[in-house]
Amino acid sequence: MLKTLTRAESAGILFLILLVLIYAVGSLVLHFYMDSIYALQFAGITVVGALAFFLGWQVKIRARMPLLQLDVDQFILLLWVPFLIFAVVAWSTAEQIPLVAALGGADSETISILREQFFKARPGWQASFVYIHAILTGALIPYSIAKAFFDHHRLRWALFLFFLFYCITFMEKAYFLKAMFPLIYLVFQGRIRLRIKPIQLLAITFSILLLVTYFSGSRGEVMKPEDSDVFFSMNYAAAGPLQHLLWRSVAIPIITAVDSLRTFYETFGGEYFRGATTSVFSWLFGLKNIQFERAVFFAQGGQNATETGSANAVYLVEAFINWGYTGVVIISFIAGALLRFMVISDDEPLKALWILFAMGLFVAGLVGILFSNGFLLLFLMAFFVKIGKPKPVHQVR
Repeated sequence: MLKTLTRAESAGILFLILLVLIYAVGSLVLHFYMDSIYALQFAGITVVGALAFFLGWQVKIRARMPLLQLDVDQFILLLWVPFLIFAVVAWSTAEQIPLVAALGGADSETISILREQFFKARPGWQASFVYIHAILTGALIPYSIAKAFFDHHRLRWALFLFFLFYCITFMEKAYFLKAMFPLIYLVFQGRIRLRIKPIQLLAITFSILLLVTYFSGSRGEVMKPEDSDVFFSMNYAAAGPLQHLLWRSVAIPIITAVDSLRTFYETFGGEYFRGATTSVFSWLFGLKNIQFERAVFFAQGGQNATETGSANAVYLVEAFINWGYTGVVIISFIAGALLRFMVISDDEPLKALWILFAMGLFVAGLVGILFSNGFLLLFLMAFFVKIGKPKPVHQVR
């Protein structure tokens, strides 16, 4: 079953099933539960997006134009030297590393502030860290690790373990999955073999997720006056890490999507932004950038201590608030076509990233995924760059 769920060829159908279940059916449940007109509308937006995504999934793009050829050693060197330098600089200039604070017993509020300060709330020239971090680790570093394992590169474990540790240090609950998911794909699809069984790898992944969730503050602490026992609530007080993960995975995505629509209409008057919520389109067309995700976060209960809190929502939100139903159709079609491009590729490490791309669509807009998370660079590389296996080492006789 797990092999079937991770098959690249099943990616489109699996994505559509989850999209409809969570955001169409889930929004309808929320509508009947809270009588929210915005939940009902978002269910309709999801259905439109799902149909367009399915049409995009039918497109097969196989064209390649390799203008540059690198071996995997050169590729790793070009990518990992800047990343290693960046990681060291980020750690050394941080006020305090969130992981260290968590292990020292810091409470959830302190860890949350440190997590924001680690990248998002950096002052001055360090404000660029969040963009460098995203573009390197969103797709390029995970791809390089998948490539290293697929080609049995001598440094594959060193690269993987370093990236895994890096992801855990800033205590972003699920960020370490960027290291784990490509490896899980390669193992479950039989592309590589490890000494541990596939199910053991999955158990390790889940254990790390629970530990990070626990140490980030979701420990079943005493309820505060503003806390709630209502599951579909932003103030829901989970009894422990497992309950917290369930709430974050099921309730929060639906609530945030619906709250995004509410904020769009009640705070911004329902006038489409024409790309102003994205940094790229704001820069290209001279639009005033609108921090919509921060506005939603504020509407859900006020801003955090660093004033950088953002309410991340499924890609359909960005598409709709910027370009309406036309945007939902076009963006969904492109997303479906890009996912299909990945899974029909002959490049197995590229296929290994389909889970990350699909997961990204559930928590961010397509524009941000492409431009900020490095997927556009990855797709361009798939078109124009051919990365070969390591050069053989000739033994001296």
